[in-house]
Amino acid sequence: MGAAKFVIEGAIEESLGELSGFSREIWKFSNDLLSLVEISNMIMSYVENEHQTTRQKTIKILQDLSLKTEILDEKKLTRYSIPIEKLEHISKYIQITNDTNTALEMLPGTLLMLLVSRMDELIGNLLRVIFEVQPNLLKSRAEGLQITPEQLLTEALDLDELKNRMVEKEIDRVVRESHTYHFKYIEELLNIKLRVELDVWPIYIEATERRNLFAHVGGRVSRQYLNVCSQNGIDVGSTIKVGDTLKINGEYFGKVIEAFIEIGTKLGLVVWRNLIPDDSEKSHASYSELCYLLIKKSYYPFAAKMLEFAFTPKMQQDVTEYNKLKYVINSAQACKWMGDMAECERILALHDWSAAGVVFNLAIHVLRDEFEEAAKLMAPIKDLGSPPSYAYREWPLFQKFRETDVFKATYANLYGRGFEVSI
Repeated sequence: MGAAKFVIEGAIEESLGELSGFSREIWKFSNDLLSLVEISNMIMSYVENEHQTTRQKTIKILQDLSLKTEILDEKKLTRYSIPIEKLEHISKYIQITNDTNTALEMLPGTLLMLLVSRMDELIGNLLRVIFEVQPNLLKSRAEGLQITPEQLLTEALDLDELKNRMVEKEIDRVVRESHTYHFKYIEELLNIKLRVELDVWPIYIEATERRNLFAHVGGRVSRQYLNVCSQNGIDVGSTIKVGDTLKINGEYFGKVIEAFIEIGTKLGLVVWRNLIPDDSEKSHASYSELCYLLIKKSYYPFAAKMLEFAFTPKMQQDVTEYNKLKYVINSAQACKWMGDMAECERILALHDWSAAGVVFNLAIHVLRDEFEEAAKLMAPIKDLGSPPSYAYREWPLFQKFRETDVFKATYANLYGRGFEVSI
Protein backbone atom coordinates (compact mmCIF):
# COMPACT_ATOMS: atom_id res chain seq x y z
CA MET A 1 0.00 0.00 0.00
CA GLY A 2 1.36 3.43 -0.94
CA ALA A 3 1.66 6.29 1.53
CA ALA A 4 -1.25 8.73 1.63
CA LYS A 5 -0.52 12.43 1.24
CA PHE A 6 -3.06 15.16 1.93
CA VAL A 7 -2.86 18.34 -0.12
CA ILE A 8 -4.14 21.43 1.66
CA GLU A 9 -5.34 24.23 -0.57
CA GLY A 10 -5.26 27.70 0.87
CA ALA A 11 -2.91 30.57 1.47
CA ILE A 12 0.12 29.08 -0.27
CA GLU A 13 -1.69 28.66 -3.58
CA GLU A 14 -3.30 32.09 -3.31
CA SER A 15 0.01 33.83 -2.64
CA LEU A 16 2.38 31.90 -4.87
CA GLY A 17 0.28 30.20 -7.52
CA GLU A 18 1.78 27.09 -9.06
CA LEU A 19 5.19 26.45 -7.56
CA SER A 20 8.04 25.99 -10.00
CA GLY A 21 11.79 26.42 -10.24
CA PHE A 22 13.38 28.25 -7.32
CA SER A 23 10.09 28.85 -5.50
CA ARG A 24 9.35 25.11 -5.52
CA GLU A 25 12.78 24.16 -4.18
CA ILE A 26 12.78 26.81 -1.44
CA TRP A 27 9.27 25.99 -0.28
CA LYS A 28 9.69 22.21 -0.38
CA PHE A 29 13.03 22.33 1.44
CA SER A 30 11.72 24.51 4.27
CA ASN A 31 8.50 22.56 4.58
CA ASP A 32 10.39 19.24 4.59
CA LEU A 33 12.62 20.40 7.44
CA LEU A 34 9.72 21.70 9.50
CA SER A 35 7.98 18.36 8.95
CA LEU A 36 11.15 16.59 10.05
CA VAL A 37 11.09 18.53 13.31
CA GLU A 38 7.51 17.54 14.04
CA ILE A 39 7.88 13.88 13.15
CA SER A 40 11.21 13.56 15.00
CA ASN A 41 9.60 15.04 18.12
CA MET A 42 6.77 12.52 17.81
CA ILE A 43 9.16 9.59 17.34
CA MET A 44 11.51 10.60 20.15
CA SER A 45 8.60 11.25 22.50
CA TYR A 46 7.07 7.85 21.74
CA VAL A 47 10.34 5.94 22.17
CA GLU A 48 11.21 7.86 25.35
CA ASN A 49 7.77 7.14 26.81
CA GLU A 50 8.00 3.46 25.84
CA HIS A 51 11.48 3.26 27.37
CA GLN A 52 10.49 4.86 30.66
CA THR A 53 7.28 2.83 30.96
CA THR A 54 9.02 -0.49 30.29
CA ARG A 55 11.96 0.41 32.50
CA GLN A 56 9.70 1.19 35.46
CA LYS A 57 7.75 -2.01 34.84
CA THR A 58 11.01 -3.98 34.69
CA ILE A 59 12.25 -2.50 37.96
CA LYS A 60 8.93 -3.28 39.65
CA ILE A 61 9.02 -6.91 38.49
CA LEU A 62 12.67 -7.27 39.57
CA GLN A 63 11.86 -5.87 42.99
CA ASP A 64 8.91 -8.24 43.39
CA LEU A 65 10.85 -11.32 42.26
CA SER A 66 14.21 -10.55 43.82
CA LEU A 67 15.52 -12.90 46.50
CA LYS A 68 18.36 -10.53 47.27
CA THR A 69 19.01 -6.89 46.37
CA GLU A 70 22.44 -5.23 46.55
CA ILE A 71 23.38 -1.60 45.91
CA LEU A 72 26.74 -1.33 44.18
CA ASP A 73 27.72 2.17 45.27
CA GLU A 74 30.94 2.35 43.29
CA LYS A 75 29.01 1.88 40.01
CA LYS A 76 25.66 3.30 41.15
CA LEU A 77 24.04 0.03 40.09
CA THR A 78 21.49 -2.26 41.70
CA ARG A 79 22.01 -6.03 41.58
CA TYR A 80 18.91 -8.23 41.75
CA SER A 81 19.07 -11.99 42.45
CA ILE A 82 16.01 -13.73 41.00
CA PRO A 83 15.01 -17.40 40.72
CA ILE A 84 16.23 -18.90 37.45
CA GLU A 85 12.74 -20.17 36.58
CA LYS A 86 11.57 -16.51 36.52
CA LEU A 87 14.28 -15.39 34.12
CA GLU A 88 12.25 -15.93 30.95
CA HIS A 89 9.40 -13.85 32.40
CA ILE A 90 11.60 -10.83 33.04
CA SER A 91 13.91 -11.13 30.01
CA LYS A 92 11.39 -9.76 27.49
CA TYR A 93 11.00 -6.55 29.52
CA ILE A 94 14.74 -6.18 29.86
CA GLN A 95 15.08 -6.64 26.09
CA ILE A 96 12.48 -3.94 25.32
CA THR A 97 14.16 -1.58 27.78
CA ASN A 98 17.55 -2.14 26.15
CA ASP A 99 16.12 -1.85 22.63
CA THR A 100 14.42 1.45 23.32
CA ASN A 101 17.54 2.76 25.01
CA THR A 102 19.56 1.86 21.90
CA ALA A 103 16.98 3.62 19.72
CA LEU A 104 17.23 6.76 21.87
CA GLU A 105 21.00 6.72 21.37
CA MET A 106 20.85 6.12 17.61
CA LEU A 107 17.90 8.26 16.50
CA PRO A 108 19.44 11.74 17.00
CA GLY A 109 22.44 10.89 14.82
CA THR A 110 20.18 9.31 12.20
CA LEU A 111 18.00 12.43 12.10
CA LEU A 112 21.07 14.63 11.70
CA MET A 113 22.24 12.50 8.77
CA LEU A 114 18.79 12.82 7.19
CA LEU A 115 18.89 16.59 7.66
CA VAL A 116 22.29 16.99 6.00
CA SER A 117 21.22 14.65 3.21
CA ARG A 118 18.22 16.89 2.52
CA MET A 119 20.53 19.90 2.35
CA ASP A 120 22.71 18.12 -0.20
CA GLU A 121 19.56 17.41 -2.21
CA LEU A 122 18.70 21.12 -2.14
CA ILE A 123 22.15 22.05 -3.45
CA GLY A 124 21.74 19.63 -6.33
CA ASN A 125 18.22 20.82 -7.11
CA LEU A 126 19.24 24.49 -7.08
CA LEU A 127 22.14 23.78 -9.41
CA ARG A 128 19.75 21.97 -11.74
CA VAL A 129 17.49 25.05 -11.85
CA ILE A 130 20.50 27.36 -12.30
CA PHE A 131 21.70 25.43 -15.36
CA GLU A 132 18.15 25.31 -16.70
CA VAL A 133 17.78 29.09 -16.42
CA GLN A 134 21.30 29.87 -17.62
CA PRO A 135 22.60 26.94 -19.75
CA ASN A 136 25.68 28.95 -20.73
CA LEU A 137 26.97 28.72 -17.15
CA LEU A 138 27.67 25.04 -17.75
CA LYS A 139 30.18 25.85 -20.48
CA SER A 140 32.70 27.22 -17.99
CA ARG A 141 32.41 23.95 -16.07
CA ALA A 142 32.48 21.62 -19.05
CA GLU A 143 36.11 20.49 -18.57
CA GLY A 144 36.07 16.83 -17.68
CA LEU A 145 32.41 16.42 -18.65
CA GLN A 146 33.34 14.73 -21.88
CA ILE A 147 31.03 12.68 -24.05
CA THR A 148 32.99 10.66 -26.62
CA PRO A 149 32.05 10.54 -30.30
CA GLU A 150 31.45 6.81 -29.85
CA GLN A 151 28.80 7.56 -27.21
CA LEU A 152 27.11 10.06 -29.48
CA LEU A 153 26.89 7.45 -32.23
CA THR A 154 26.11 4.31 -30.25
CA GLU A 155 23.72 5.89 -27.72
CA ALA A 156 22.05 8.27 -30.18
CA LEU A 157 22.21 11.18 -27.76
CA ASP A 158 20.30 14.27 -28.85
CA LEU A 159 21.38 17.73 -27.65
CA ASP A 160 18.91 17.85 -24.76
CA GLU A 161 19.95 14.45 -23.48
CA LEU A 162 23.60 15.41 -23.86
CA LYS A 163 23.02 18.60 -21.86
CA ASN A 164 21.13 16.69 -19.16
CA ARG A 165 23.96 14.19 -18.82
CA MET A 166 26.49 16.98 -18.45
CA VAL A 167 24.33 18.73 -15.85
CA GLU A 168 23.84 15.57 -13.80
CA LYS A 169 27.53 14.71 -13.97
CA GLU A 170 28.50 18.18 -12.77
CA ILE A 171 25.93 18.13 -9.96
CA ASP A 172 27.11 14.70 -8.85
CA ARG A 173 30.68 15.99 -8.75
CA VAL A 174 29.80 19.09 -6.72
CA VAL A 175 27.61 17.47 -4.08
CA ARG A 176 30.37 14.97 -3.30
CA GLU A 177 32.62 17.84 -2.21
CA SER A 178 32.62 19.53 1.19
CA HIS A 179 29.74 21.74 2.29
CA THR A 180 32.01 24.77 2.27
CA TYR A 181 32.88 23.97 -1.35
CA HIS A 182 29.17 23.92 -2.29
CA PHE A 183 28.87 27.59 -1.42
CA LYS A 184 32.24 28.58 -2.91
CA TYR A 185 31.22 26.87 -6.16
CA ILE A 186 27.94 28.79 -6.45
CA GLU A 187 29.64 32.04 -5.45
CA GLU A 188 32.19 31.63 -8.24
CA LEU A 189 29.60 30.38 -10.72
CA LEU A 190 27.35 33.42 -10.28
CA ASN A 191 29.93 35.94 -9.04
CA ILE A 192 27.98 36.65 -5.85
CA LYS A 193 28.67 36.54 -2.13
CA LEU A 194 26.55 34.14 -0.10
CA ARG A 195 28.19 33.97 3.32
CA VAL A 196 28.47 37.65 4.21
CA GLU A 197 26.80 38.47 7.57
CA LEU A 198 25.52 34.90 7.81
CA ASP A 199 25.82 34.34 11.55
CA VAL A 200 24.55 30.74 11.42
CA TRP A 201 27.34 29.60 9.10
CA PRO A 202 29.43 28.13 11.99
CA ILE A 203 26.39 26.17 13.21
CA TYR A 204 25.88 24.82 9.69
CA ILE A 205 29.49 23.73 9.19
CA GLU A 206 29.77 22.15 12.65
CA ALA A 207 26.56 20.18 12.05
CA THR A 208 27.74 18.87 8.68
CA GLU A 209 31.02 17.76 10.25
CA ARG A 210 29.19 16.18 13.18
CA ARG A 211 27.04 14.34 10.65
CA ASN A 212 30.22 12.79 9.23
CA LEU A 213 31.17 11.56 12.69
CA PHE A 214 27.81 9.85 13.20
CA ALA A 215 27.81 8.43 9.67
CA HIS A 216 31.25 6.85 9.93
CA VAL A 217 32.51 6.53 13.53
CA GLY A 218 29.46 6.55 15.80
CA GLY A 219 29.83 10.19 16.78
CA ARG A 220 33.43 9.92 18.00
CA VAL A 221 35.46 13.12 17.58
CA SER A 222 38.15 13.00 14.89
CA ARG A 223 41.12 15.25 14.21
CA GLN A 224 39.45 16.41 10.98
CA TYR A 225 36.33 17.51 12.90
CA LEU A 226 38.45 19.62 15.26
CA ASN A 227 40.52 21.07 12.39
CA VAL A 228 37.48 22.07 10.29
CA CYS A 229 35.81 23.65 13.33
CA SER A 230 39.00 25.57 14.12
CA GLN A 231 39.37 26.77 10.51
CA ASN A 232 35.81 28.14 10.61
CA GLY A 233 36.16 29.83 14.00
CA ILE A 234 33.84 27.34 15.70
CA ASP A 235 34.32 26.97 19.45
CA VAL A 236 33.57 23.36 20.36
CA GLY A 237 34.83 23.78 23.91
CA SER A 238 38.24 23.21 25.41
CA THR A 239 37.25 19.86 26.91
CA ILE A 240 36.39 18.17 23.58
CA LYS A 241 39.23 15.95 22.37
CA VAL A 242 39.84 13.26 19.78
CA GLY A 243 38.00 10.08 20.71
CA ASP A 244 35.24 11.74 22.72
CA THR A 245 31.69 10.78 21.73
CA LEU A 246 29.39 13.69 20.88
CA LYS A 247 25.72 13.74 21.81
CA ILE A 248 22.73 15.35 20.12
CA ASN A 249 19.93 16.66 22.32
CA GLY A 250 16.69 18.40 21.45
CA GLU A 251 18.11 21.89 21.97
CA TYR A 252 21.02 21.21 19.63
CA PHE A 253 18.81 19.65 16.95
CA GLY A 254 16.34 22.55 17.08
CA LYS A 255 19.14 25.08 16.68
CA VAL A 256 20.60 23.17 13.74
CA ILE A 257 17.23 22.79 11.99
CA GLU A 258 16.68 26.55 12.15
CA ALA A 259 20.20 27.22 10.85
CA PHE A 260 19.65 24.88 7.90
CA ILE A 261 16.28 26.44 7.04
CA GLU A 262 17.80 29.91 7.21
CA ILE A 263 20.83 29.03 5.08
CA GLY A 264 18.91 26.96 2.53
CA THR A 265 16.15 29.53 2.13
CA LYS A 266 18.49 32.50 1.82
CA LEU A 267 20.71 30.60 -0.59
CA GLY A 268 17.78 29.80 -2.87
CA LEU A 269 16.35 33.30 -2.59
CA VAL A 270 19.62 35.15 -3.32
CA VAL A 271 20.40 32.91 -6.31
CA TRP A 272 16.84 33.29 -7.63
CA ARG A 273 16.85 37.07 -7.36
CA ASN A 274 20.30 37.27 -8.92
CA LEU A 275 19.48 35.12 -11.95
CA ILE A 276 15.90 36.27 -12.59
CA PRO A 277 15.53 39.93 -11.47
CA ASP A 278 12.08 40.12 -13.09
CA ASP A 279 10.84 37.58 -10.52
CA SER A 280 11.35 40.00 -7.64
CA GLU A 281 7.65 40.12 -6.74
CA LYS A 282 7.39 36.32 -6.83
CA SER A 283 10.50 35.98 -4.67
CA HIS A 284 9.06 38.37 -2.09
CA ALA A 285 5.76 36.49 -2.07
CA SER A 286 7.62 33.21 -1.58
CA TYR A 287 9.73 34.52 1.29
CA SER A 288 6.74 36.19 2.93
CA GLU A 289 4.80 32.93 2.77
CA LEU A 290 7.64 31.04 4.44
CA CYS A 291 7.82 33.57 7.29
CA TYR A 292 4.05 33.30 7.68
CA LEU A 293 4.36 29.50 7.88
CA LEU A 294 6.91 29.85 10.70
CA ILE A 295 4.48 32.06 12.62
CA LYS A 296 1.62 29.65 12.00
CA LYS A 297 3.76 26.82 13.40
CA SER A 298 4.61 29.00 16.46
CA TYR A 299 8.31 29.51 15.61
CA TYR A 300 7.98 33.12 16.72
CA PRO A 301 11.61 34.06 17.54
CA PHE A 302 12.84 32.29 14.41
CA ALA A 303 10.20 34.02 12.27
CA ALA A 304 11.21 37.40 13.72
CA LYS A 305 14.84 36.72 12.82
CA MET A 306 13.99 35.57 9.30
CA LEU A 307 11.87 38.68 8.78
CA GLU A 308 14.85 40.90 9.65
CA PHE A 309 16.35 39.76 6.35
CA ALA A 310 13.28 41.11 4.52
CA PHE A 311 14.22 44.63 5.64
CA THR A 312 17.81 44.55 4.41
CA PRO A 313 18.63 47.14 1.72
CA LYS A 314 18.86 44.61 -1.13
CA MET A 315 15.48 43.11 -0.26
CA GLN A 316 13.82 46.49 0.18
CA GLN A 317 15.09 47.99 -3.07
CA ASP A 318 12.48 46.21 -5.19
CA VAL A 319 9.68 45.34 -2.76
CA THR A 320 6.16 46.53 -3.53
CA GLU A 321 4.28 48.50 -0.90
CA TYR A 322 1.87 45.59 -0.43
CA ASN A 323 4.62 43.04 0.22
CA LYS A 324 6.45 45.51 2.45
CA LEU A 325 3.38 45.96 4.66
CA LYS A 326 2.94 42.18 4.81
CA TYR A 327 6.49 41.89 6.10
CA VAL A 328 5.74 44.57 8.71
CA ILE A 329 2.54 42.91 9.93
CA ASN A 330 4.18 39.51 10.18
CA SER A 331 7.23 40.94 11.92
CA ALA A 332 5.01 42.75 14.43
CA GLN A 333 2.85 39.71 15.13
CA ALA A 334 5.90 37.47 15.58
CA CYS A 335 7.07 39.85 18.31
CA LYS A 336 3.59 40.01 19.85
CA TRP A 337 3.19 36.24 20.08
CA MET A 338 6.66 35.82 21.60
CA GLY A 339 5.61 38.27 24.32
CA ASP A 340 7.45 41.41 23.19
CA MET A 341 4.56 43.85 22.82
CA ALA A 342 6.89 46.85 23.06
CA GLU A 343 8.81 45.71 19.96
CA CYS A 344 5.54 44.93 18.20
CA GLU A 345 4.34 48.49 18.80
CA ARG A 346 7.70 49.97 17.79
CA ILE A 347 7.54 48.16 14.44
CA LEU A 348 3.97 49.29 13.79
CA ALA A 349 4.75 52.90 14.74
CA LEU A 350 7.47 53.14 12.08
CA HIS A 351 4.87 53.16 9.30
CA ASP A 352 2.00 55.37 8.19
CA TRP A 353 -1.10 53.19 7.94
CA SER A 354 -3.61 55.88 6.97
CA ALA A 355 -3.68 54.85 3.29
CA ALA A 356 -2.93 51.16 3.82
CA GLY A 357 -6.47 49.92 3.26
CA VAL A 358 -9.07 48.26 5.42
CA VAL A 359 -7.38 44.82 5.66
CA PHE A 360 -4.12 46.21 7.00
CA ASN A 361 -5.98 48.50 9.39
CA LEU A 362 -7.89 45.50 10.72
CA ALA A 363 -4.52 43.86 11.37
CA ILE A 364 -3.26 46.95 13.19
CA HIS A 365 -6.27 47.06 15.51
CA VAL A 366 -6.01 43.32 16.21
CA LEU A 367 -2.30 43.51 17.01
CA ARG A 368 -2.98 46.39 19.41
CA ASP A 369 -5.83 44.46 21.05
CA GLU A 370 -8.30 47.15 19.91
CA PHE A 371 -10.97 44.55 19.34
CA GLU A 372 -14.01 46.86 19.26
CA GLU A 373 -12.42 48.87 16.47
CA ALA A 374 -11.37 45.70 14.68
CA ALA A 375 -14.92 44.32 14.76
CA LYS A 376 -16.19 47.46 13.03
CA LEU A 377 -14.00 46.65 10.01
CA MET A 378 -15.33 43.12 9.56
CA ALA A 379 -18.37 44.27 7.56
CA PRO A 380 -16.45 46.22 4.88
CA ILE A 381 -13.99 43.33 4.66
CA LYS A 382 -16.87 40.92 4.03
CA ASP A 383 -18.09 43.21 1.24
CA LEU A 384 -14.57 43.30 -0.16
CA GLY A 385 -14.41 39.52 -0.20
CA SER A 386 -10.81 39.39 0.95
CA PRO A 387 -9.62 37.92 3.16
CA PRO A 388 -12.23 35.12 3.08
CA SER A 389 -14.13 34.11 6.20
CA TYR A 390 -11.91 31.08 6.83
CA ALA A 391 -9.02 33.48 7.52
CA TYR A 392 -10.55 34.29 10.91
CA ARG A 393 -10.24 30.62 11.78
CA GLU A 394 -6.81 29.87 10.28
CA TRP A 395 -4.66 32.99 10.43
CA PRO A 396 -2.50 33.27 13.57
CA LEU A 397 -3.11 37.03 13.45
CA PHE A 398 -6.63 36.44 14.79
CA GLN A 399 -5.83 33.91 17.53
CA LYS A 400 -6.80 36.29 20.36
CA PHE A 401 -9.43 38.25 18.46
CA ARG A 402 -11.50 35.19 17.55
CA GLU A 403 -11.85 34.29 21.24
CA THR A 404 -13.59 37.59 22.11
CA ASP A 405 -17.34 38.05 22.49
CA VAL A 406 -17.36 41.08 20.17
CA PHE A 407 -15.79 39.03 17.38
CA LYS A 408 -18.16 36.08 17.81
CA ALA A 409 -21.22 38.35 17.84
CA THR A 410 -20.05 40.31 14.77
CA TYR A 411 -19.17 37.14 12.88
CA ALA A 412 -22.57 35.56 13.58
CA ASN A 413 -24.36 38.73 12.47
CA LEU A 414 -22.36 38.98 9.23
CA TYR A 415 -22.23 35.34 8.16
CA GLY A 416 -25.51 34.06 9.64
CA ARG A 417 -23.81 31.29 11.64
CA GLY A 418 -21.83 30.94 14.82
CA PHE A 419 -18.04 30.93 14.64
CA GLU A 420 -16.52 27.48 15.14
CA VAL A 421 -12.94 26.36 15.09
CA SER A 422 -12.97 23.03 13.23
CA ILE A 423 -10.36 20.62 11.95
